Amino acid sequence: MEFTRIRDKLDNVSALPDTPKAIDGYTPSVIKAEFDKAALTLQRYINEILLCQLEGSVEGTSGAELIGSAKIDGLSGSTVHRQLCSLRDNLALAANAAIPDGVLSREKLSPALLGELDRLSALSFRSKCYSTAGEYRFIAPADGLYRFMAVGAGSAGTHYADLPDSFGFIEARGGASGGFCRFDMWLSKGDQVDLVVGDGSSSVDGFRLDQVMSRQQYLEHFALNETYTSGGYTQISFGNSRAVICYGGDCRRERSGVEFTGVEKGISLSGHRHEWEGDRILSCGADSAVGNGGTGDLEPGAGGGGAGGSLYIDSDGSVIIKRLASKGADGMITIEYLGGNDDQG
Repeated sequence: MEFTRIRDKLDNVSALPDTPKAIDGYTPSVIKAEFDKAALTLQRYINEILLCQLEGSVEGTSGAELIGSAKIDGLSGSTVHRQLCSLRDNLALAANAAIPDGVLSREKLSPALLGELDRLSALSFRSKCYSTAGEYRFIAPADGLYRFMAVGAGSAGTHYADLPDSFGFIEARGGASGGFCRFDMWLSKGDQVDLVVGDGSSSVDGFRLDQVMSRQQYLEHFALNETYTSGGYTQISFGNSRAVICYGGDCRRERSGVEFTGVEKGISLSGHRHEWEGDRILSCGADSAVGNGGTGDLEPGAGGGGAGGSLYIDSDGSVIIKRLASKGADGMITIEYLGGNDDQG
């Protein structure tokens, strides 16, 4: 690009006739205008075009570039003066054995240092936790060994209980916990892992707080309606039919286990049911391998069973709902980067 040149004719005075006559249109005002025309043209060019181009600082059209000083990599500024100041500052830093900010690129670093920087970058990831029910996708930030821990969702508590003959408070049965596993998997940078975190189930018996019913109505309700529902499963899928499923808690099953498909097994634990001593409940909601079960005063931790409701058996034999059963806890997946190298050592 170059400076804009003047293309206007400036010899307008020379173009006047030797003897201008008013009858030919050369009045005094016209003649004056002809004398001023060249000067005004120069004024507009200097003020409105030339100076704007000289003072310009936009890359590609700056004044520095128009006089042959375009942007220089490593130097700041888009004018000659600013570029010289930047050069002066860089020379001063070099004289003091200092490296200017922002001048080192990856091409200047050794392969060993680059590898260490990449490793530290991956270590900054450390771990990630998914503890809310839903579907997610994890993308490995670096080659290496990753540790996965997962637990299925817990089932809700219920208001179902074996009613005693005497009156007083009684705790209904709590929910069961989901299955748990831990295993390690080698991943390459960019590998995708699809995740499903199970949804803790809600109570299905449909009672309301302070509801009053006869003993017969209470028993008939459970005879006609389902008492329990299971927690949702938690799944980790690596593609190529490789997956791990931690099943949700279910009080109707002996245990809630873990299923490995195409994945080397790690540690797995079945979901814990609430404990019994005859007809007496020892725990209101079952603990999971990574979280407590719900109680009357405590929400369940990851994968734990929800608290059972609280009933009051009145002296006349009626049943009163004094505390509602709570929802089971959602499942959880944690992913931790352990490190590694190209030979998977």
